[in-house]
Amino acid sequence: MLKTILVAIAGLSIATCANAAQASSDIKILEQALACDIPPGQAKPVIKALKALGAKSVGAGTFSLPGPLLVDGLPATQVHVGEEDGVESYIAVFHGVELKALAEHAQLKPLAASYVRDTKHGRLSGDVRDRTDVWLTCTITQ
Repeated sequence: MLKTILVAIAGLSIATCANAAQASSDIKILEQALACDIPPGQAKPVIKALKALGAKSVGAGTFSLPGPLLVDGLPATQVHVGEEDGVESYIAVFHGVELKALAEHAQLKPLAASYVRDTKHGRLSGDVRDRTDVWLTCTITQ
């Protein structure tokens, strides 16, 4: 299970938000999305939170973070929020992280060429994309 998602970046800090309470709320919804602990219908609030925390859109639902976002101790550099055919997904992208390390940190179990864990609202999966990037994907199913 993802123990904690910490926001530990210079530009993605409480100082970038209007107030600490709003920043805390933005961080919480991002934590829930990346831990696959969020009900359906939250893509727009997650995008709003990313923008409020200083992430920049780099194309179709992909946001570049102003510094690493620590997801259970591993540094993600991008977050993708997708919604296609009524299915929502939230993806943390890691550069220079081994898939096996991500699987251990997120307590994912091997399944074919990837790792997975079912959650209350969907499925977390870890796999390698673009030969070097490791993705932690949350697909909301309920």
